[in-house]
Amino acid sequence: MDFAKLIYSYQINTDKKIKGTIARNRTIPEEIGRVQYLLTDKTGTLTQNEMIFKKISLESQVFTPERIEEIKRYLKKNCDKAIGPLSDVEARVNTDTQRLSAHELLQGQEKRKHFKRERDFIVRDMITALVLCHNVTPIIDEDGTKTFQASSPDEIALVKIAEDLDMYLEKRD
Repeated sequence: MDFAKLIYSYQINTDKKIKGTIARNRTIPEEIGRVQYLLTDKTGTLTQNEMIFKKISLESQVFTPERIEEIKRYLKKNCDKAIGPLSDVEARVNTDTQRLSAHELLQGQEKRKHFKRERDFIVRDMITALVLCHNVTPIIDEDGTKTFQASSPDEIALVKIAEDLDMYLEKRD
């Protein structure tokens, strides 16, 4: 059944009679035969369902498209330092754990301290989340053009801003 849905979606996407159509959901083909009424509204008429990055608000900072180069510097600096997210938290926990005695660890007497994370690390982790936490699928056309397929245009906007920051979605497994 899922394979049939995949084939139907592919046929809808490649049908020359309905150019520009994208089946964003595999259940759409089975719903087509049940359509009795088609109701529309103005949503997407002016924007053509295109979302554009305007700003990211993070703690006391607001990042706008004008500050893209600054964000790129934060990312470069932190991606060179560590290979994964929360590297500053991990280092802090490891340091605190090394200071405790084995007895304190076994007794659960470690004292949890709250600390303020550096902005560089927060920005890097947030952009990493934009790149990884979504349902966007990159589609590479025969001519090498990359487009994105997703159930909502806001997810595509987030992936596009991540690409503007040199963090690319290459494929989805």
